[in-house]
Amino acid sequence: PDVNIRTHLVNALADATSPEQSPRLAVFLNDFNPHLRRRVSEHLIELAESELRDSVIESVVEIQSKKQWEGCEQANYVLGVLKHLPAGARMVELLGHQRGEVKVSSAWGLNQLQLEEHLPAMLEHAQSIWDGFQSKQLNGLTRGMTLHQAFLFNAFGDQRYQPAMPLMRKYVPKNFEIGADARIAAVWALGMLHENDPETGLAAAL
Repeated sequence: PDVNIRTHLVNALADATSPEQSPRLAVFLNDFNPHLRRRVSEHLIELAESELRDSVIESVVEIQSKKQWEGCEQANYVLGVLKHLPAGARMVELLGHQRGEVKVSSAWGLNQLQLEEHLPAMLEHAQSIWDGFQSKQLNGLTRGMTLHQAFLFNAFGDQRYQPAMPLMRKYVPKNFEIGADARIAAVWALGMLHENDPETGLAAAL
């Protein structure tokens, strides 16, 4: 039960640099201590820079496929850093997770992968968040809600995804009930989409 002992254990597993140790190390992505979870993530990312990349990815994908939220959160982070494109489909599924931490890491991971095929589903989810704000089922204090929406908007801006423009324009008027992060990201993304193509109405609204 002592996190300090578990820390020594994960450090030893990482130092072993053996393919057989990757699954044993990845299990600790589920640890209830957030600092240890992040340490394990960083160990796995470092190990993936060697010949252990395949075993690390296989082990982390296995954790991502499970239901435990701590593991899903960290697995999204690791797979996003490693740019493991097949993980994108599971990240889209996890956008609807009940835990805000998983929502945020899923949106962040998709922002890293930048796969065009997932943009329609991401927009559909982003629209559902807006609808939740309008129905008062969600608000700016709902854990992770505005931050993961912001990561989705970042992805729309990075990938110049035109169908997302009408939704993001709804975030231009100041509305503190839906949080600040998503508005900031929406404004930035709209700027990317209108690069070299200014729109008078949008500029006036801003």
